[in-house]
This record gives sequence, C-alpha cells and structure tokens, in this order.
Amino acid sequence: MGTTDHKEIIRKTLEFDTTCNWPFASLSLETIQFLKSRYDPIYQVHYVTVQDTTGQRWCFTFFLVKEADQWYVKTQGGSPESGFNEPLELHDHPWIRLETLLNTQ
Repeated sequence: MGTTDHKEIIRKTLEFDTTCNWPFASLSLETIQFLKSRYDPIYQVHYVTVQDTTGQRWCFTFFLVKEADQWYVKTQGGSPESGFNEPLELHDHPWIRLETLLNTQ
C-alpha cells in the first residue's frame, strides 16, 4: 500500500492497524495531528498524535521511505501519551528517538 501523499499513507496505516489488530479503544482518525516532521528526498519521519474513542491521546512515530514515486511506511511505533517527553533544547525542532524505530517485529 503506497501513495504519493505522506499524510494519506499514515492515515491508511492507522486505519488498518485499528481495524485489524488493535487491542485498545478505536482511534478517532479525524483527530490526527501532524506535529513534527523531517524530510529527505527518499525518507520522511513524522511525529503524530491521535485520540482514541475514550479521549486518550496516542503518540506515533512513522518512518517513511519513497520507492517508485510512492511513499511507504517502513516502520512505526506508538504508545499512549504520558506527557511530551523531549529535551528542552529540542523543543522547537523536529526530532526522533531512534530506539522507537528499531523496535520492529
């Protein structure tokens, strides 16, 4: 599943995950917020939040790769929000914790 729009592939991935193997309350996809991102010609990293149907906010990190002019999710990670945990010196800059991306199945 690929697309030329990075936001669309993230939305489709969250929708797929929620309908197939999501053991928690369903995500309200209309609440997606794209907070931070980093771009490269063939890679993108996005930090997004979305609320579930109980109001719990979830934070996700997506690592996208571009192949044949289509964006694909290479890996992703997410967890319930327990406070925005970033160093103060990075507050106004996009950043990512790489250990999140390397924890794939």
